[in-house]
Amino acid sequence: MSGFGVSPTEAACSNNNPADGANVVCDANAPNPDTQGVRGVSDNVTVNVLTGAAINTTGNVLNSAVELDDNANVKNDGTITAAIGINVLNNAFIVNNGSIITTIRGINSFTNTQLVNNGVISSSSRSAVLASTGSVVNSGLIEGVDSAIIFDGFFASGDSLVGSSIVNSGTIRETSGAGDAILFDYGEDDRLELQPGSIIEGFVRAGAGTDTLAFGGNSGTFNFDISSVDGNNRDDGEQYLDFENFEKVGAATTNLTGTNTEITDFAVNGGLLNVNGSMPNTAFAVNGGVLGGDGTVGSFVANSGGTIAPGNSIGTLNVAGNATFQSGSVYEVEIAADGTGDQVRADTATINGGTVDVVTLDPYTAYTDGQRYTIVSTANGRTGTFDSLQDDSAFLDYNLLYTSNDVILELIRALQFPDVARTFNQRQTANALMQLDQTPGSASNGLYNALLLLDAPTARDAFDQLSGEPHASMKTALIQDSRFVRDAAQIGSTEPSA
Repeated sequence: MSGFGVSPTEAACSNNNPADGANVVCDANAPNPDTQGVRGVSDNVTVNVLTGAAINTTGNVLNSAVELDDNANVKNDGTITAAIGINVLNNAFIVNNGSIITTIRGINSFTNTQLVNNGVISSSSRSAVLASTGSVVNSGLIEGVDSAIIFDGFFASGDSLVGSSIVNSGTIRETSGAGDAILFDYGEDDRLELQPGSIIEGFVRAGAGTDTLAFGGNSGTFNFDISSVDGNNRDDGEQYLDFENFEKVGAATTNLTGTNTEITDFAVNGGLLNVNGSMPNTAFAVNGGVLGGDGTVGSFVANSGGTIAPGNSIGTLNVAGNATFQSGSVYEVEIAADGTGDQVRADTATINGGTVDVVTLDPYTAYTDGQRYTIVSTANGRTGTFDSLQDDSAFLDYNLLYTSNDVILELIRALQFPDVARTFNQRQTANALMQLDQTPGSASNGLYNALLLLDAPTARDAFDQLSGEPHASMKTALIQDSRFVRDAAQIGSTEPSA
């Protein structure tokens, strides 16, 4: 292993053979190395290996560095080097922030093993983690030969025979190149959640049961090739095998690329899921969070609390079958002044309510009164209407127009700048702003459009800021001072609206 060329100080542990309920500390201050480890036929023992400390039991190839019975609580911030790193019977809670380097196995336990790994767990000959049941949360490195992590259910029965789970934002790898990175080797309902930063090298086998592959995390972006997933419980060479349920959870963004024709159902329960590949046979239930992207889905139902936002900015989400909007759902539509905008392009559309939320993007091209955008387009018919339409601008308004196949968004100029002004200075500034040159691409047009997209309270605040400039000609000053363009564009995102 690279990165371990310098041996840390080896330290004696406070108790090598603890009794039930003992609290053992291994620190870096003792002069003699600890080669005995912490080993006892005892329950409810807590072991804390401090930063800079080390346990090295490689002199006895049969010894575990830490070996205890039930309900052990082990935290390693140092270095453990052994044949077997930590060996606990049942109900182990293990936190590894350091390194566990082994020749046989890093973690060996039976039922209800709870492992949080932020460091390194490595085995040079077998699986790095072997447990009957439990959970792993990994943000570090777990690597082994033939398998990195195995949940085998072998010693579990009755109430202890339950599904296991892994949440990964680090690296899990099988080092021989021929084995499984993860093996759920028994017939319960298991769960694997991939978060931003996740790297898995080797096959992932969910086994029997009803197993879930989830995409989660609370921040960041995760890019994933959905063609690597088996969706019909048949091994066609995919990396991720035997999963039945698929879901997006958490606030992070997941971008799916590639083609998958096997997955039939996918739930979006949180965050942003962009389908940028092709999933023409997949029905998406959008229960929370956002479904976007510019790829193809089989169908979607946007339920109350769910949002549809086509593209990765402005773009088209293609739907091979039916697109359904339910009451309480949101269709977030981005439009640009050049006439382009978001679109759902489907075979059919069923609109049972929901809200169209309009987002304008283009501060440097003039929006035209009466401009129209097709936001839903179908080949074989649309039924129903949206409940409402909302936007943030005090100066732009919109209508929804319906045809037998399409839904069209029409832009209407609702108010002029002076209409929202309340004070003399605000009206003077607003009237000067109305005279600005609206040549596309000009700085003055950028200022004009930045103000055009604001709500009334924020626009009045912008007028106050602009009118405070001591220039003789307001119109000339606004055009010449490009700072106003930047300030006005930022006001809407930094000032609360009323």
